[in-house]
Amino acid sequence: MDETSRAQQLMGDIAPKLAELTDEVLFGDVWARPGLSPRDRSLVTVAALATAGNTEQLTMLRAAAARCCGRRPAPEVRTAGCRHRG
Repeated sequence: MDETSRAQQLMGDIAPKLAELTDEVLFGDVWARPGLSPRDRSLVTVAALATAGNTEQLTMLRAAAARCCGRRPAPEVRTAGCRHRG
């Protein structure tokens, strides 16, 4: 059975090319690059989403970030970042 990606589930019907690019470029290329570990990429993503106030995306990312980073860094990232948000 072919597993459908989260991008395909969320937008495959309405924006199939965007879902394809999300899978291939973002998750297939950007997340696989050797410059940052998956843990560090997750921390950067959490910090960026929190700073931008994207709470819906943070909720969706929570489980993935916990698997990658553990549960302890996320509150620290939010605490450290909130003073820069303004």
